[in-house]
Amino acid sequence: MKAALILAVLVTASTASQAQESSAALLATQLNARQDSSTLSLTLSGGQLGLGFQPEIGLNPSYAGSVSCLVKTPRIQAGLALDFASLHSPGSAALFTSGYDHIYRDDGMAARRSRLRASAQLSPSIRISAGRDTLHDGYGIRSLFRGRHAAPAPFAQTEIDGGRITYRHRIEALSDVAREKVERIAVSQRIELQVRTRWRFALWGAVIWPVEGGSGRGFEPHYLVPIASFRPTEYAQGSADNAMVGGEFRLDLGTARDIALRSATGNVISILPAPPRYLYGQFVLDELVFAHLTASDSWWGNQWGLLGGLHWGLMRGHIQAELAAVRPYTYAHTSGALSWIHGETPLAHPLGGHFVEANFQLVQRRNEWSLALFATASLRGENGSSPVAGDDARPSETAPWFDGSTRRLNHGWIELSREVKLGGAGDIISVFAALTGRQSFVDPTDRNTAAGLMIGLRSGTPLRPANW
Repeated sequence: MKAALILAVLVTASTASQAQESSAALLATQLNARQDSSTLSLTLSGGQLGLGFQPEIGLNPSYAGSVSCLVKTPRIQAGLALDFASLHSPGSAALFTSGYDHIYRDDGMAARRSRLRASAQLSPSIRISAGRDTLHDGYGIRSLFRGRHAAPAPFAQTEIDGGRITYRHRIEALSDVAREKVERIAVSQRIELQVRTRWRFALWGAVIWPVEGGSGRGFEPHYLVPIASFRPTEYAQGSADNAMVGGEFRLDLGTARDIALRSATGNVISILPAPPRYLYGQFVLDELVFAHLTASDSWWGNQWGLLGGLHWGLMRGHIQAELAAVRPYTYAHTSGALSWIHGETPLAHPLGGHFVEANFQLVQRRNEWSLALFATASLRGENGSSPVAGDDARPSETAPWFDGSTRRLNHGWIELSREVKLGGAGDIISVFAALTGRQSFVDPTDRNTAAGLMIGLRSGTPLRPANW
């Protein structure tokens, strides 16, 4: 097998929660490669270079990027990435503490992390993967199962593609608050069914158990049985593990028209696939007693969450709107080691439990100009079901929505950019200006308001600060 070497330079911008989705290089030189040969690629990502201004901290330089290496053969693929960032905008602290491994510099506004993923295609329908990476489940901006905002976690997963039916089994090692050792292990499985051409339905289940302390049991082989229900397995062992179930759907509504890229003479160079349009939703269930649900007595044990949204593809962009609500104490447990968290960050939705949130985003491109708008508004109960500790030290047997203190958060971010061609057809960067505003308060008379402006250069998708 004749080796090939690709040397690439990539300037791309993606959020810390989306770094695993960075695309191919803009500049690439392939040396004497055959179609069936292995490929080694090196990617240097400059990400974003800019100068940010906040009245409270003044002018500060900002940057984000990564260095990655990818090895590919016909059946095996392995990649390593080192991400780094330094941002000075509202929401940056939350981005670093949740999505990155190591925070450095005196002001805590710089961080780095490492990601590793290797996969092998055992057959046309079976694929196994392992590594340490960020992960996401579902079709939405957020997820009620597993969100990409959390820091990378060691994992191993098996995927089976049966055409209209697909199955995935995943095991993850989750750390303690200090991120120094493994404190709990989570296993999840997802089975998805394609119904005709427009509908997709999926069932999801997960269980988490401690591996440290007096109740730690180490590895549990019972949860490795494919397609087995975790609830009966947990009950049969007489354990007190934290098990959850959920479901999701997607209804495809069609696509916008394909986009034809043309040369200066008007000839079609290539066709970009039209962005899809679809409705989607998720439902997660931690605990539920139907009698209490119909009685509407706000019993603390009714722990569930709902998420729904619309993704509407445009000819040169998309609009997405999403709503989510999660009951108090969902994902939590009397033992912190059994909570659905990684480090001190919730694994599913970044707000943890006991919240209602609305998300909106708009991305639109016209010729060399691009506009990106992201906004979110949320209410989160501050008493009980702490999104950080993940415990359920409840003060009573009832848990009404937003009983007691409620944190309100409004966050907006808008970017205007213009592409600048450096020479070749693919050598494009963008000059951008981004404005961020954030307001949070528990007491309406004590509002914490911050705003920031950043100008700089980037390529790829915009880099936006954390909005939770």
